[in-house]
Amino acid sequence: MKWLWLSTGSLAALAIVLGMLLSSQPAVLGVAHWSIARFTDLRLALVEPELDLLGGRLKAAQFHLIPQAGGAPLVSLYDVAATTRLTDILAADLLYSRLQAEHLVLYVSEDDTVDASDGGMNPREFLELSGWLPREFRLGAAHLVFSAGATRVIQLAGIGGARTSDTSFELAAQALYQGDKLDAKLGLLALEEAGPSLGADLSLALHAPGSDSNIELGGTLSGTDTDFHYDFEMQGYSADFAGFLHGLVAMPELGGELTLGGRLQGD
Repeated sequence: MKWLWLSTGSLAALAIVLGMLLSSQPAVLGVAHWSIARFTDLRLALVEPELDLLGGRLKAAQFHLIPQAGGAPLVSLYDVAATTRLTDILAADLLYSRLQAEHLVLYVSEDDTVDASDGGMNPREFLELSGWLPREFRLGAAHLVFSAGATRVIQLAGIGGARTSDTSFELAAQALYQGDKLDAKLGLLALEEAGPSLGADLSLALHAPGSDSNIELGGTLSGTDTDFHYDFEMQGYSADFAGFLHGLVAMPELGGELTLGGRLQGD
């Protein structure tokens, strides 16, 4: 009986300590900073954070993920607000969480080399991040910055996404480029293990009214410790292909009507 009382008392004391830690904003922030620095090659920077993990409410004026080696943030979110559950965070699966932000800036390097030996995230680990997609997601605007020689910026607006099931996610957005607009809808299905590879079924539908263009892709994106591999079926039509490409990709002069159909494979 004495052992039972001691065990019960120890568990109660542990629960009180954990509760105090989880209700302490400095403690929660310390764990967040340590976790990101320990398990990724990034560091976390927050401006005016307000955290109530037990109450499931998170806010910050700014949220940045910055390479530990230095340089500009790879991901920046502004005016962030979220509701979540502690079980979501512990399971690394935001099944019941909701996130909204006013603005996102995402830096995308078009260098296709991967070297995880320096502590960077490998393709398989990147795909595993899909568990952090929330139940609902709303974003006022975004700028995607692509770096490959000349820097290109694509502006997105009207961004919204949601889980259509526990293991699938749909995202819709409108891209604004060179005076035209591009409606995009992305679908992500459950991840599947295949030996050393982790794969996700993806679908992408693009519609550009200005050039009367419609393109649909569907297939699998998989990742190992060293490589991404894609296998997609594609169908598309554009009444003005040059107008569709203008501002998206740098290609030789093209023009006219185009019908597309085929399979894309590579890494």
